[in-house]
Amino acid sequence: MDALHAASATDIVESLPDGLNVVMAERGRTFSGGQRQRLGLARALLTEAEVLLLIEPTAAVDVHTEARIGARLPAARKGARPGASTVITTTSPLLLGHVDKVLYIVGGSVVAAGTHRELMESDPNYSATVLRDQE
Repeated sequence: MDALHAASATDIVESLPDGLNVVMAERGRTFSGGQRQRLGLARALLTEAEVLLLIEPTAAVDVHTEARIGARLPAARKGARPGASTVITTTSPLLLGHVDKVLYIVGGSVVAAGTHRELMESDPNYSATVLRDQE
């Protein structure tokens, strides 16, 4: 249930008549895009992968859900195998604010590194990239 909580997906499972024992339709077509994304994230968090790559893991969810996931995601991976890493590709400030280190990549090269806050204060291009949806 920790992975479901981190992915903000407990409500989905609780709404199913058989809970975790439900047989899902092909590709989860009975779920919305946001629900599928949250369930997929929960499944990914259950893996013992040494490196977990998450590409825009909150693109299909609302901002409130995204904020919950951002706050819960670091703790969810802390319990993974020792030395495990999580790589997230995103421009979401709600996720970037909770990660240990941000690499700002332009044209395939790292042009800046630091915390989200450090980069917001020091790199105007990074700030413009992250805040583009808020203008």
